[in-house]
Amino acid sequence: MPAPITSDVLRRIPLGQIVARAQAELADQSGKEEGVIVLGRSRAAETDLEPASQQALQNANALAQPAQRGRPPLDGALLHVVAHAYLREAINGAGLHRRLADLFSRPEPTIKDWIKAARDRGYLSPAVLGRRAAGPGPLLTQREDDLCTPRI
Repeated sequence: MPAPITSDVLRRIPLGQIVARAQAELADQSGKEEGVIVLGRSRAAETDLEPASQQALQNANALAQPAQRGRPPLDGALLHVVAHAYLREAINGAGLHRRLADLFSRPEPTIKDWIKAARDRGYLSPAVLGRRAAGPGPLLTQREDDLCTPRI
């Protein structure tokens, strides 16, 4: 008598690997057949496949994609605006991070991360030990006046 199918047995089935191998096999045969899925799109016309088949292919393709880990990278335009706001507010002395947090409606640790990223990417000058303020970095230009208002 065969062993019963339990939830433990079902969890051990490597569905992600099975789908990935099937997609790789389909991609290898792309020159042999029409309607092969390549990068999530069918070569066949949308009407050639049943809606249930289209949905199954889209779901399988979505499951085969690796999950994005960590924070998304910061946009250069955001860092440009942050650098302008930093330079404008730095002349007002202490409380810079709090003022920027209020301006951008974000917590202070986020603002500190953004300032560090702006320094690292060249929108602000590098930090100097014992000094609070920074100057404009090589990527920062003063040509756009509207950059001083946050666009989030």
